Amino acid sequence: MDGMKTFLGIDFGTTQTSVARIGEKTTYGPEIVEIDGNKSVYTALRLDAAGNVALFGDEALNRIYEAPEDTFYNFKADIGSGKTYRSSIGREYGPEELALLFLRHLAKKIAKNFNAPSLGKVEDLSCTIGCPAAWDVGRRSALADIARNAGFPNVIWCDEPFGVVYYCYGRGDFSLTGPQNVLVYDFGGGTMDVTVEEVSPDEKGVICKTPTILSVSTRSELGDLGGRNFDKALRDHFIEQMGTSKATFDLRDLRELEQRSKRLKERLSIAVDDGKSSEERETFFLFSKNTFHTLALSKNEFEQVCEPLIGRLREPIDSALNRQPSLNAEDIGCVILAGGSSRLYYVKKGIEDLFPKSEIVVSANPVEVIAKGLALYGRFSALGPNAVPERPKNAPDGDAEAAEPKTRSEKGADLRNNTNKDSRTGRKKRWLSMAAVAAIAIFLAGYWYLANGNVPVVVQKPVEAVAQDDVQAQYQMGQKHETAQDYRQAFESYKNAADKGLADAQNKLGKMYYYGLGVEKNDDTSAEWFRRATGRYIEAAKNGDTVAEDSLRKMSEEVGAMYEKSDRKTAYIWYYIASSYGSAPAQDKLDALRGKGWLNGAGWWTTVTFSWLSKEDVESAEREALEIMNAQ
Repeated sequence: MDGMKTFLGIDFGTTQTSVARIGEKTTYGPEIVEIDGNKSVYTALRLDAAGNVALFGDEALNRIYEAPEDTFYNFKADIGSGKTYRSSIGREYGPEELALLFLRHLAKKIAKNFNAPSLGKVEDLSCTIGCPAAWDVGRRSALADIARNAGFPNVIWCDEPFGVVYYCYGRGDFSLTGPQNVLVYDFGGGTMDVTVEEVSPDEKGVICKTPTILSVSTRSELGDLGGRNFDKALRDHFIEQMGTSKATFDLRDLRELEQRSKRLKERLSIAVDDGKSSEERETFFLFSKNTFHTLALSKNEFEQVCEPLIGRLREPIDSALNRQPSLNAEDIGCVILAGGSSRLYYVKKGIEDLFPKSEIVVSANPVEVIAKGLALYGRFSALGPNAVPERPKNAPDGDAEAAEPKTRSEKGADLRNNTNKDSRTGRKKRWLSMAAVAAIAIFLAGYWYLANGNVPVVVQKPVEAVAQDDVQAQYQMGQKHETAQDYRQAFESYKNAADKGLADAQNKLGKMYYYGLGVEKNDDTSAEWFRRATGRYIEAAKNGDTVAEDSLRKMSEEVGAMYEKSDRKTAYIWYYIASSYGSAPAQDKLDALRGKGWLNGAGWWTTVTFSWLSKEDVESAEREALEIMNAQ
């Protein structure tokens, strides 16, 4: 690393964890360090009988139904409490031990971004881990020690709301001409914290001095209140709508119901921000009922179901202000919203009503703001204000956002317009990358197809002696021929396996007929093989085969990408099937096909709105997708 220092910010959250980094001389903002290709992961893990990490992050929580007693989450909030967690075999774990196992696994994954065997081998690396402002020094120090023991080098701790202030001030989201009271409203998935800080500029006016905490909401007074409470309230409401009870569902379906409720809540908030109030829907398979089910949620229904929780959103604010008698709403110059749940429309509206005279800052991506701010704090702490290069005006942040301070009217526009766009930028990039790869693959296959006289010319080779009734051997032989670009022989081997019902082989035949590889191109025959594979995958998934479920999800995503340019309705059908089995990228595609698409121009992300599919086409495609799934 040529002697240049690098600083990591670790937002070890109750619900989600993210990591950001910034260099010693970097003049733009921190960037998020991806973890398994994602900008954040659930703070969860599954342990095996020996106490080793079997599953980590999103995978552990999404598959909690497989081993609920051995899957642990929400343990960060219990550090220092003396609480213990018991596994299926009776082994007890303290929250400190679970945090150590989680952070140790995280450190190994982060090290891959530095091409190093461990973070300890990365030259001049320092780390800052965030702590809730309400924690005492003992709990903060304990967390820093846990991070060190997990493999993060040169660890210091910092209050999480400090990170929020450092990041937003560094971006130019608010300005300082003197001391100002800033209220940080951190509404995460599992907890809600409010901190009031006195913030002052330093001598250069480039980065704020270490803030002074004036007041903190007390979690013991409020209990845990986070976005997950809303998800569970909606889940219970939908179960009641079905005329049944939670006891009739297995853990897998309860988890899926909660996840679908969360997505409906988020999509509804985006629709409201866009000036729409249409009903949002989610369709998925209920394994305990052996059927597909559609959930629907409108703005009015959401507000009725969650009214008790919405009414509690001001409780932590009252708690923080009441603990300091000299503080009232008029004394707050700026309110910063952080945490993933703060993006929801009812939170922003409530804050505006409570603080009509205050500057309201909605960070570009509330999920990332703490990690990025902690990285900035680590650099400031190590190098001091004079060692930090002054950031030029309009310098882009790590996610290519302008940093020039804005007026209050401009902030108001951002509050209503930019949040939705910025919070979805990462997803747009992911599915655009997938679409680009698919387009290139289609182009190359088509070019090769035409250049070889429509039907690929291959050297005929004798088929190896493989028993015709050995389905897996036939499939593996097909893979071998396909790798050697002997598509005719690959087709024959896949056909033998597909005729005997192997879903993976049927999937392969669908693609070969679509691209005309080893056989004459035939879209109708291609579609028929994809339908057959879908039936086989669903049949296996109903019997608890998670590999088949993953294969169906992947195949449906790929088929959707294949048709996206030529037949958007067919693409919608397959994305709908993938979404029904939990594919978030497919859900993003559905959202785009229903009305929004994105173009990448001159290095900046530009949103353009146009109609892809009519309402009638969408409804027809969804009916056809359900027919395909229910026919199995």
